[in-house]
Amino acid sequence: MRFKLITFLSCLICITTFCIAQVNVGTLTHLKVFQNKIYLAGTEGVACLKSPQEVEWQLNLPESDSRLIEVNENGIAFVTYNYDGIEKTGSFWLNRLGDIKSFSNASVGYITSAGKLVWSQQSSVQSKQSIPALDKNIVAVLRSNTMSVLDRSTGKEIAVVEVCTNNGLIKGMVSQLTPNQPVLNNGFIYSCAFNMLKKTDYTGKIIEDSKNFGMTKQFECITYGPVLVKDVFVFGNIASGDTKSRVFAANEKLNSEWSDFIDKESGSSNMYVNDEMVIVATNFVLSAYNSKGKNMWTNDDIRLSAMRGLRYRSTFGVRKTPNNFLTADNNYVYITSQLKVKKKETGKDNVTVYDIKKGKEVSVIEMGENEMIIDMQLWNNQIILITNNGLKLISKPA
Repeated sequence: MRFKLITFLSCLICITTFCIAQVNVGTLTHLKVFQNKIYLAGTEGVACLKSPQEVEWQLNLPESDSRLIEVNENGIAFVTYNYDGIEKTGSFWLNRLGDIKSFSNASVGYITSAGKLVWSQQSSVQSKQSIPALDKNIVAVLRSNTMSVLDRSTGKEIAVVEVCTNNGLIKGMVSQLTPNQPVLNNGFIYSCAFNMLKKTDYTGKIIEDSKNFGMTKQFECITYGPVLVKDVFVFGNIASGDTKSRVFAANEKLNSEWSDFIDKESGSSNMYVNDEMVIVATNFVLSAYNSKGKNMWTNDDIRLSAMRGLRYRSTFGVRKTPNNFLTADNNYVYITSQLKVKKKETGKDNVTVYDIKKGKEVSVIEMGENEMIIDMQLWNNQIILITNNGLKLISKPA
């Protein structure tokens, strides 16, 4: 009966592609949905769509390999950077953990909700950058081992804050990490970088910081977070050796609220907040928690898509990309994945759908041959994707 139900639901799923040639922002790199509008970042600009078929505005900007955006009622903040290469300074016997990645063309900018560029400037540090955080006062961006705090109206850099150590072998490891987006809440910035959780005010003053919740709960390497779930900040790590990775939750004073082991094979690569529930994905595990730390369900049979998850050197894992590969609504959880295939075969990317109450698989929406998912969001009753073929719209299960 379950097989018939899944087959029936799969048959109901309609995949629709559409032309976005009128959006002239280069190769698409990042996607956001806010107040029923679709925002696209590309190598040559940013665009706002009223619907997948209707452009409200587009803004051409200097070309960059990577462009990431944040959108809210205060407008659009963006960052750019180019990857230049890697300096092989790390030892072969240490799995090249000390190798230092270099970046250029790192910039930060701000656009009004109407599509007007207010300011854009070179970043004070040339490194990979996080998705920016934005409110009515500031823009905050993590870069390597520092965080830049900028005035939202003018772009003036208010402060540069060291968010983690950056010397010796750690310098290479930090350069390889994908920086985590900070969270702005009640006039403070909450950030996770390498092994450090910090609370900073808007002047750059460090209020609190922590590397652990006790000797047995070391953060080690934080791979995702924080995200705000009701009144706690949730983040996840990749543990070393045979230790299981954890999900942690801190209060506004950075004291421990709860933690839980999640995966021995991998660490957190995506989180999605759905009301008072946070859904956490590692490479192989999908788990849901409420804000009090109760595990609602766990599914340990999920699979990676081409761009989702952590990439490893030894036990050191870094997110392949800052983009989103996990989302949810009131009924379902959606995660990018691949079907199991025989050895030496290459699986196709898909969106796997799970029941949000029990974590059971409901259906699978396959992509086309050689089609790779780059980003994913929900828009109305549909799933909107960036793939290597462009923008794609998929109907959600009924």
